[in-house]
Amino acid sequence: MSSRGIVTAQRLAAGMTPDQHTRYDALIGAITTQSDSFTKSGVPAERAAAAITKAITAENPKTRYTIGRDAAIIVRLARLAPDRFLDRMLRRNLKPHYATPDTDPEATAMDTNTRTTTVPTGVPDTTKGSR
Repeated sequence: MSSRGIVTAQRLAAGMTPDQHTRYDALIGAITTQSDSFTKSGVPAERAAAAITKAITAENPKTRYTIGRDAAIIVRLARLAPDRFLDRMLRRNLKPHYATPDTDPEATAMDTNTRTTTVPTGVPDTTKGSR
């Protein structure tokens, strides 16, 4: 499934404007690289199939099923932790997948007009420096 997402991301990136490429290429590259690593180190298909079988044959199925330790941790954290904390964690997990140190998502510059920080991709980051 991850490979389909990568292909879709590449197809969408092909239709972006030059300004969008300037803002988002590093982020798209990091997400694509991270997704590719999930494909190589992810849960075996048999384990996913077993969870799906359990879900569709259960007399009283759960609302959500997680497959793998990471998914279970994220679901539990999402119930307890604030969104900004989760965003910061996700950003840190993407950090090793950036192509160069110049595109480090933790490197920020203060935007004095909006009182938010901006990551190199141009996406406003309200987790630091905001009031």
